[in-house]
Amino acid sequence: MPLFGWMKWSKNDSYKPTRYPGSEVVTKTLLRELKWHLKERERLVQEIENEQKVQKTGMDYNWLKNYQNPQATIPATEQRQLEVLCSQIQPCQTGTVLSR
Repeated sequence: MPLFGWMKWSKNDSYKPTRYPGSEVVTKTLLRELKWHLKERERLVQEIENEQKVQKTGMDYNWLKNYQNPQATIPATEQRQLEVLCSQIQPCQTGTVLSR
């Protein structure tokens, strides 16, 4: 699955190139992309679980449930390790990393 989910980012997460120096832009971009994919994966898992419940029970009670956006989080230590790794990527290589 290519990592070009940036089109679906909310306006809060918009990319602001003039605000960060080169390596920090790379780090922010890659971590934002990773978090988007974690949220999307969690949403898909919940969707599959809901479908399985409907098949199992034959009834769809999802409309009763309070929907909450899944909050995919990365532990602080792993976040720092990822930031260090991402900061080592040259800005010109960001597109290559995202496409893999």
